[in-house]
Amino acid sequence: MIRTWHLLILVGALAACGSSGSGNGSDPTAWVGNWNAVGTQSTTCNGATTPTQLTGLTVIAAGSKAGTIQTTADNCTLLWDLSGATITLESGQTCTVSVAGANVTVTWTQSSATLSGTTITGTNTGATNNGCSFMQQYTLTKM
Repeated sequence: MIRTWHLLILVGALAACGSSGSGNGSDPTAWVGNWNAVGTQSTTCNGATTPTQLTGLTVIAAGSKAGTIQTTADNCTLLWDLSGATITLESGQTCTVSVAGANVTVTWTQSSATLSGTTITGTNTGATNNGCSFMQQYTLTKM
């Protein structure tokens, strides 16, 4: 079962991503920095849905390719395509997180977020190797 792990928002080792990316050359400057994350997660396991609160730190840096950013939270890093004030998660990314002492592999299925001033709002969805799925809705505030 998945439990709350700090905002797995934008998370996994880049080497695990295996994605080529298609960033459009947008400037990542406004996105870069430390962000305070709050939100909710709805986790569905064995037909039962459990809501949990999310909190934590998300660090955003320029990505490894033009037009991308990378986010790191809970020791996972994800690569996002940047298009102005919107980011979209590159496909095929996974990461392994510790949940209640057990390692769980998360596969991100669809994620996007929008920047407005010093606030980012977004939604992430995904599934785990133990048969659960989740949806996260979050707000990040620049520190």
